[in-house]
Amino acid sequence: MNGEGIFDLADIAFDVHTLDLLRVLAVGGLAVVLLWLLRRGLWVLLKRRAHRDILQRSFPIAATLFWTLFALWSFDQVFVHDSMRILATISLLVVLTAGFAWYGARDYMAGIVLKSQSSYEVGRTISVGDQRGAIRRRGTLAIELESADGRRWRMPWSKLSSTVHARENPAAMVHRHSFRVALAANEDEAALQQTLGGILRQMPWTVLRQEPRIELESETPDSFVFLVTVFIIESSYGAGVERALRRVLKSENLLNELNAGRSDSAD
Repeated sequence: MNGEGIFDLADIAFDVHTLDLLRVLAVGGLAVVLLWLLRRGLWVLLKRRAHRDILQRSFPIAATLFWTLFALWSFDQVFVHDSMRILATISLLVVLTAGFAWYGARDYMAGIVLKSQSSYEVGRTISVGDQRGAIRRRGTLAIELESADGRRWRMPWSKLSSTVHARENPAAMVHRHSFRVALAANEDEAALQQTLGGILRQMPWTVLRQEPRIELESETPDSFVFLVTVFIIESSYGAGVERALRRVLKSENLLNELNAGRSDSAD
């Protein structure tokens, strides 16, 4: 080399080891098959949806890391001169950086567009393939959804822009679910009503524009029995709202089920 820089184009040798190149291609082909078999095998073994969701999120990251390491190993095997190895490594880093930047920018731009639409307001119900959930939070790069059973997951904005079918929830589609709940008389009636209302308003399945109705039905020295009516976006979510409320109340030692029978209704 005749200059001080190692990247003088006139001095870069593009020689490669032919046999090593064939070996790298063979190993790469075998790796493609093994990764495909590994993913299919894990998908069959993992029966729970939550575990499959983790697999779908983590496997592409693991595969990207594997192929990056494979490329670095390939450069060392194939190229004869250090100048080409360094140049190939820098090119790989540039491509990876550009790819990650595009991935983030794509989600960011899709989020800006979709956030401006009323279909993606917090509390709306949307469907993504066979999954359905209420919008819990709208982030910069992804949206957080929650299903009727309380399972939460994140979905990139860019995926929503191409696959989601948003559902509007006009007043005509609002459903009502009523049930009784007995609370221990640790506080006065007004304070307990406020507690119930605060918990219900935080649940993603309820309609935000319609306040839950909480009426005192009866009382004993030990408890207050309230008739609770919530307005929900899907009739099937009523039981989930009730279970979630009772779970929270029980964790806070407010529930007194001995004095309340259930009388649920939905329309």
